[in-house]
Amino acid sequence: MKNNLDLFRKEFLEANTWAQRKDGVPLYLLDNFTREELKVAEIELIKALSLRDNWPIVGLGYIKSKDALPTLYNLLEKSKGAMKVTIAYSIFQICQDPKMIEIVPR
Repeated sequence: MKNNLDLFRKEFLEANTWAQRKDGVPLYLLDNFTREELKVAEIELIKALSLRDNWPIVGLGYIKSKDALPTLYNLLEKSKGAMKVTIAYSIFQICQDPKMIEIVPR
């Protein structure tokens, strides 16, 4: 049986097929972690941050990763469209920055 981190890596970080991605970001995988596992996952999600994949962004917002904020703000400056909204939402989840509300269309 795979441990939680192995499953997270396979089904979240390495999910590159339609079959793996069709149901959306598997946030439930993060809910099953111990504190130690969650810290490892947080570090791996931060390392995976880019404008090419929104899953790490969504995951870091979900776990409210304050350590991700500098990188998320940096990505926000470079982003456009739906990716910009996703990043702004994650930042808002983490620190409730009111400037993020202005980015999300109403």
